Formats: sequence, structure tokens, C-alpha cells
Amino acid sequence: MNTFFRGFCLLAVLTLMSACEKETEFVYVPVKDDLKWTDALRQLNWGDGTTYVVGHKTPDVDAVCSAVGYAALMKSLGYKCEARAAGEANRETKYLQKRLGIYIPQVLGTLEPADRFIMTDHSEYIQSVSGAESATLLQIIDHHSLGNATSSNPLFYRSAPVGATCTLVFTAYRDFGVDIPDTIAKSLLAGILSDTGNRTSMYTGVDSTAYTELAAQLHIAEEEAEDIYKGMVEASCSYDGMTDEEIYYSDAKEYEIAGVYLGIGSLDWYDASTFDSFLERILVAMQRIRAEKGMQMIFCKVDIHSDPPYTPPTVVRKEPVTYIIYDGEGAKEIMENAYGPSVGKSWVNSGRKLSRKADLVPVITDALKHMAGE
Repeated sequence: MNTFFRGFCLLAVLTLMSACEKETEFVYVPVKDDLKWTDALRQLNWGDGTTYVVGHKTPDVDAVCSAVGYAALMKSLGYKCEARAAGEANRETKYLQKRLGIYIPQVLGTLEPADRFIMTDHSEYIQSVSGAESATLLQIIDHHSLGNATSSNPLFYRSAPVGATCTLVFTAYRDFGVDIPDTIAKSLLAGILSDTGNRTSMYTGVDSTAYTELAAQLHIAEEEAEDIYKGMVEASCSYDGMTDEEIYYSDAKEYEIAGVYLGIGSLDWYDASTFDSFLERILVAMQRIRAEKGMQMIFCKVDIHSDPPYTPPTVVRKEPVTYIIYDGEGAKEIMENAYGPSVGKSWVNSGRKLSRKADLVPVITDALKHMAGE
């Protein structure tokens, strides 16, 4: 059995252990480089130029920070890698730049056919930087479902159902036996906090180990982490000065599922008294976006965090409830079959907090494949 496959199997076993563990705390056991992952990396078609490490379009914290962390790891192993962003950083990421000093890389507008690159936090060409399909893909580091990114060259693929891609970058440092610099530790911690909703959403034992070790290294106590996350939420929910289209695009991803081109946004709202009017505004913006982009369907999950009556910031529900706005032929049927009758013009109330990657994408994928007879 080759060393790469043995290492992949070990990571899969560790992930399954974290999913099954109920009674005891999961402890991530670093492989370091006993299995010679470095030998596997040497087999890649690196070429002589720079290899760009880049997250998905409309980048969130995990996309930016996983690219930064993984580029630094590859550079420490002797490869000419640089982190890039596939778009302007969002407000949450910019807040973390000020609060923790995390690095935000420059935007990569397009990839040329001669370029080499590594994907983090996505594996779909439709979510990647322009020109990705024509460039040479060397690696994928991702925690989502398997996308359509392929390569005719040998491909190093690191994936597991964990809460954040930054968690996978953490495990990569451990498996390659490389110490994590404090500057990178801040980025990885930020990505974990963001993508797991401060350790509340799809937070596995591997995420817990990564978070605990990074927080200890940075001497960040629980109270400080809570304060950092509070600032992240406030920054991400500040839509002042933005058009409704910009609000939708502040956290939106595009997909091609069973031949259907669609988009899924993810937003938050804190004022129950204006919630319906906000949903109506975003619906109108989504309709314009769908027409302009030629999408068959478009969705947006909106988490409402407040209980009426609401007087900021005194009443905030700890566990928000997700509403899903929809538009396009067949979108209503998919949402109502999953979450019950619509409660507004074009939206449903799920009755609980949903995750885009763990809940919405699987629901939409299953429905579209069934409609296509797959």
C-alpha cells in the first residue's frame, strides 16, 4: 500500500472516530511525517513558477485563512507558493485583520493556462477564480462535498467532514511535522471560529483539538474568544452603505448540480421588527441576480437572531432560526418539500438553525438529482 493512500486512510479513520465518539473527548493524534507525506508532494507537477493557493469566490474567513495557512506550510516545505484571494475580503475578515492582525492576501483576478494553483475551501470550478479550469490544479484542501474539479496530473487531495478547512490545514501542519507560527495560528483559529459559528455548527473532535491547541498557543482564554467572535458577528452583520445585491454577495456561492446552475447566499439579521421587509428586499435583489447571471434557481438562508420585542443589543437569541428565500422554477417545491409551507412571499421557516454546507446543499442536491432521474 503506498504511503499517500495509507495517510489518507488514517485521516479518514480519525474523522470517523470523531463522528462516532460520544462519551470521551476526541484527541487528534498527529501523523507528523512518519508516512512521508513529503515524498507524495514531490510527485506533483510544481514547475518553476509560483503556485497560487486560493480559496473560493466571495471569500469568507475560512477561505482566506486556509489559503494563507496552507501557502505558508507549502513554503516552509520548500515550494514556491503564495496565498491569494478570489475576491475582496468581507467585513468579518477585515475586522479580524484589525483585531488579530491576520494577513489578507491580494486578489487574484484570473489564472492563466500556464499557472499552477491549489484550491482551499472549495472543489468546484464554478466557485473558483476565473481561468481555473485551464490552469494546472495540484492540490485540493476542502471540507465540503466533492465538487467537479479534476486534473490530468497526480492530485493531492485532503478532505474530511470537519467544521472548517482551517482545521484541515492545522492537521496538515501536524502531519508534516511543521510548527505553526503564531501569525498563522491566529488565521487558523479565526477560520475555525467563523466556520463553526464559535464551535456550535458541525464542530467535530478534530476541530476541538485544533481550536484548543491554537488557543493555548496564542494564550487566548475563553472570555477573549467569546469577545472576538462577538466582534466577528457584529462586523459580518453590518450592511451599512451596501446595496441589496452587495449584501447577498457578501456570503454567496454558486453551484452546478445535476445540470442546474444555482446560487446559495447566507446572511444574518438581528431586528425582528424589520425582518420581513429585509427578506423582501433580498428577494428582489436575488431575482435581479438570477436574471443577470442566467441561474435557474437561487436561494438565500437568513438567520434571524432576535426575539421580539427587540431593542439592540439587549435581546439576542443564542440559537438563531433559519429562513430560506427562494426564486426560480422548482425552487418553491424543493424548499416546501423539505421545510413545509411558505410563510412569506417566497420563503420558508426551517424552525431551526441550518448550515449551508451540511443542510441546504444536500437537500437541494438530493432534490435536483431526483428530478433529473439520477
